[in-house]
Amino acid sequence: ALSQAAGPPPISGSPRPGSSVLNGLPPEAHAAFPERRTERNSAALGRATRYVAPLLMDGDAPQRRWWSTLRRGVVVELYYAEDTYAVSTPVGDVPLASTAFREGQYCRCVVVRRMRAGRRQGKHWYALRYKDGPYDCDQHRVHRKRGMPRGTRFVGVPRDCCVLTYENQRLYWPIMLLTITAVQVGLFALFARRQYGGLGAVKPSSPTVGPSTLFMRLTGPFPECFDARRQYWRLWTYQVVHVGYYHLGCNCLMQLFFGASVEMVHGHWTLFFVYMFGVAMGALTCSFADINRAVVGASGGVYTLIGLHAADVLLNFRAMADRSRRLVRALLCTAVPALDILIYVFVYSDDDTSYASHGGGLVTGFLLGLVLLRPVSESRCHSWFVRPLAALLLVAYVLFALFWHQTVYPPEYLYNGPFWRRSSWGASDHHPTCCWRLDECDAIPKADYDYFNCDLDKHLTISLAWDDGPLDEVLTTCSALASALATAKDIEGQGYD
Repeated sequence: ALSQAAGPPPISGSPRPGSSVLNGLPPEAHAAFPERRTERNSAALGRATRYVAPLLMDGDAPQRRWWSTLRRGVVVELYYAEDTYAVSTPVGDVPLASTAFREGQYCRCVVVRRMRAGRRQGKHWYALRYKDGPYDCDQHRVHRKRGMPRGTRFVGVPRDCCVLTYENQRLYWPIMLLTITAVQVGLFALFARRQYGGLGAVKPSSPTVGPSTLFMRLTGPFPECFDARRQYWRLWTYQVVHVGYYHLGCNCLMQLFFGASVEMVHGHWTLFFVYMFGVAMGALTCSFADINRAVVGASGGVYTLIGLHAADVLLNFRAMADRSRRLVRALLCTAVPALDILIYVFVYSDDDTSYASHGGGLVTGFLLGLVLLRPVSESRCHSWFVRPLAALLLVAYVLFALFWHQTVYPPEYLYNGPFWRRSSWGASDHHPTCCWRLDECDAIPKADYDYFNCDLDKHLTISLAWDDGPLDEVLTTCSALASALATAKDIEGQGYD
C-alpha cells in the first residue's frame, strides 16, 4: 500500500463539488458532482471570498496546499479517484475497482494520520479510516449506509481527494448546554416558589427572582455596606438569578441558539469551560465599568457564547459547505452585538441593563474561541499568529480585571459613561451609592447608618416623626447628613457629639 501510494503524484486540484480544479479526475467524474452546489457559487460571493480568504482561514485552496493540514480525528469526504490511493480491508489489500466504491461517489472517512512518505517533498498524503458510504454525489445524503466492511482503510490519499465540511464534524449532542439551561430554569422555579409562593406571582419583567446573596456586587446592600469582593461565589452564581421570566426566556433561547452547534463540534467540556469562564469575566468587567450595580442574569454567559460562535464561524468559514447558511450564521453573530452597541450609543442611559457584563462576555468568548477551538482545517496563520496573539490579549485582560477587582476599593470607574468619549475615562463617580456617600463623610459612624433611608441606592433621607413633620428631604452634602442625624438623635433624646 505504501509503495502504491508513493508512486503517483497527488491530484492537482480539489474534488469539492462546484470547484473548477477537477482536472485530475476522469471526465466522467466532472458530471457526477452536484450541479446545485455549483449554482450557489455566485460571482460576487466568489470575488469577496477570494479577497478575504487569508482572514477566513481558507483550508482547501488548491493554490496554497501548504495552508492547512488535516488533523487527526476530523471527518472528511473522500471522493473516488482510481489508481490514486490503496484500499486495505481486514482480509488484505484489494484494488479500489473491486469494492463498492464507484465513480461519482464519495465515502465519509476519519483521518488517522499524515503519512511520512512525501513529507520532504511537501506532499500531503494521509491514511483514512472508513466511516460510512459510499454516497452518490448528485443525491442528498439522508440515511447512513455502509457499503464496505468495518476496518477498511484508505492509504496514500492525497489531500486534494479529501473535502472538509463543518457539518460532517457534528459528533456530540449538546448535553452540557441543555444541562446548564435546565439548572437555570429549575432554580428560577425554586426561588419563585420560596420567595413569592409560585411562578404565578412572577411577571414578564419583575420581580428579581433569587436571593441577594447570589447577586454580583462589590459592596453589600445598604445599610450593611460590607466588602463583597471576597465572596468569590458571586462571580458565577449571579447567572441563576433573573428579573422576570422574559429575562430568563431570552437568555435561555439565545444560549441554546448560539451554543448548540459549537458544542456539537467541539465537545461538552470545551463549551462548559468557556461558558463559566465568560460568566466570571463578565462579572470582573463590572468591577471597573459598572461598579454600583447589583448584576443578575446569564447575559455574561450568553454573550460569551456569541463571541465563541463568532470565533467558530471565523475559523471554519470555508469548511462550511452551505454558503447561505454560513453567511446567515456570520450575520447573526454580528447582528446581536451590533444591536446592543447601537442601543448603548444612541439610547444610553443609566437603566437596568449591564452593558459591561455583555461586553466582557463577548470579548472573552471571542478570544477564548480563537485560543481553544481547533479549526476543522488547521492553518499556519492560526497556529503561528492568531492563536498566540489571542492568548496574549486574553491573559492581559484577565490579569488586569483581577488586579482591579482585588486592589481598587472603594470601587472606582476605569471609564464612567460612554467609552468612546475621552471625558469618560478616569471620570469620578458623580452619583455614588448610599454606602459610599456615608463612607466619605467621616462625621457619621457606621453604627448610625440605620438612621438613614436609601432610595434607589442613591438618595439618602431621614424619616423620623417630630411635630407631625418627618425629616424626608434628600440629603446631598456631608454637612447636611451630619445635621440631619444630629436632629434625629435630639428628637429621640440622645446626645450627639
